[in-house]
Amino acid sequence: MRRARGTARVVITDGRIPGLELVRSVVLAFGKPSGEVPGGSGEAFTRLAASLAIDGQALATSDLTLASRDLDLTGKGTLSLASQAVDLDTDVMLSRELSAQAGRDLYRLAREGDRIVLPARITGTVASPTVFVDVAAALKRALRNRVEDELKSLFDRWRKKN
Repeated sequence: MRRARGTARVVITDGRIPGLELVRSVVLAFGKPSGEVPGGSGEAFTRLAASLAIDGQALATSDLTLASRDLDLTGKGTLSLASQAVDLDTDVMLSRELSAQAGRDLYRLAREGDRIVLPARITGTVASPTVFVDVAAALKRALRNRVEDELKSLFDRWRKKN
């Protein structure tokens, strides 16, 4: 494997990534901790797909996708086969159902269409991944959404006057 080079397309259906807990990470990032793991923790998925660039024991992807009942994820990053280290930059899109259950402010500020979208980084190892929601990037999206809402409101008022 050390000399392997090339590309591959990988698609896995109906699987699990133990310890990933994407939904819990999102909930904790926005201040709603509880003692129990939210249902559908983000470990189970219906489809995981990526194009992989293989360079020895390093895998890289720029088109990672994960689909599950509670969320979808897109991202890019690397995986070391030698150390099992993971380093991914992702966007986590909560399902419409979970987005609708989120607090009104979070929905209004972090939405893309009718779903909450949050940037997240996944690091650690395959056996013990850690998910960090990028709150700073989420706040930038919130600011952009707020500006868009204000401009739409201003335009609507202007249109009613004319």
